[in-house]
Amino acid sequence: MSRSLLCCALLLFVAASSQADSVPIANSTFASPGAAFGPTWDVTPDQWTLSKTPLNGDFADWMTRSGMANYGDSNSQLAMLQAWNGQSQLAQTLSTNVQPNTTYTFSLAAGPLRGYDPGHGTYTFEVLAGSTPLITLTGDVGALATMWYNEVSFGAWGTALTGTATTGASASGQLSVVMRLSEEHIGGAQVCAANLVLTAVPAPEPATLSLLGVSGLLLARKRR
Repeated sequence: MSRSLLCCALLLFVAASSQADSVPIANSTFASPGAAFGPTWDVTPDQWTLSKTPLNGDFADWMTRSGMANYGDSNSQLAMLQAWNGQSQLAQTLSTNVQPNTTYTFSLAAGPLRGYDPGHGTYTFEVLAGSTPLITLTGDVGALATMWYNEVSFGAWGTALTGTATTGASASGQLSVVMRLSEEHIGGAQVCAANLVLTAVPAPEPATLSLLGVSGLLLARKRR
């Protein structure tokens, strides 16, 4: 085999070993249960668990809740969170444990529902390894672009949020995903989320890095 062919084979091997694998999130597009047309509150997406936490004495339990929105596309609905002097949270424990020496990327679309006052709450979208935050995306709801179903084909559906983290050699724990909204301003806040994606790319093994170095040396010698 020629040096060029050998180098190509080695590079292809390295590329294949570093491809991103999808980490399953159940009901990540919030397609179930099927929501009625428009926003529907007091509904929890399948496979997700709702929890509520008061943040002061004026906590409004009935306004701190989850919901879903459907504007004609039942395959990709919106999950909604609302909070009033409290914290609402949707969480899901995944079937996968965190892997050591792996780069994780978490992405989603988020924003307040168009036509509704977003308020001044703080959103947090998080991936955890056990109880340890791995990726945290947080900010003011008012800074996000609004969400509306028919904008998805134009690539302008809310604000695209993405975070990346690389684990160390001793990483451990079961992965989970959390969506949280906190509000303490006596006025309420709401935020929507859609199309959650979590991927994992293992770091190259030392042997793989050695192969990459060998291929580079072979190519360098060939150019001389």
